Amino acid sequence: MVYEDNADEEDEVDWGGRPFSFVRRKPGDKRKREGGSSSPSLPPLFQNVSDNSSKSFKPIRQYYASRTLLPHSSLSVDSDDDGDPVGTLRTVANDMLEEFTDVSATEKVFMKRWNVFAENDVVVNDMDVKHLVKRFAVKHLKWIREEKGMREEFVKHCLNLWDNAVLAGKDIEELMGVV
Repeated sequence: MVYEDNADEEDEVDWGGRPFSFVRRKPGDKRKREGGSSSPSLPPLFQNVSDNSSKSFKPIRQYYASRTLLPHSSLSVDSDDDGDPVGTLRTVANDMLEEFTDVSATEKVFMKRWNVFAENDVVVNDMDVKHLVKRFAVKHLKWIREEKGMREEFVKHCLNLWDNAVLAGKDIEELMGVV
């Protein structure tokens, strides 16, 4: 801001489509406020849309719908809570899993169940994966033992984790004792 000699000179400035005046001051000059108020006079963010006794206010700025990007009307409802983002993500992941051609049907079934189980858990580091796999085995023990091919898929899953250096050999031995 350029300071001028006349400290009482007022300028009109465009503040979001609304005029807003301020007084240019020299460095060191004390602020003079109207009405003795200690708060700076800022442009109003809300305007009263009804009589003075009502407490309903309407925002001045224009808001837009997050999905359609159309301007909001007074009757429109837009909420980020619409829909089920976790369910949508799960559906997309399952659809992507179905696109694999080099994966058997039993592998896909096992991976879907593992993904549903693992999405509810937070794994911070590789040491936690052993406990996650063990909880999965305990929770789905009957399914792993009785469903055709699921024990083999569990073993393959553990070996893949070992291949990626997430599980140790002794951890796999322990997990095989569970199932």
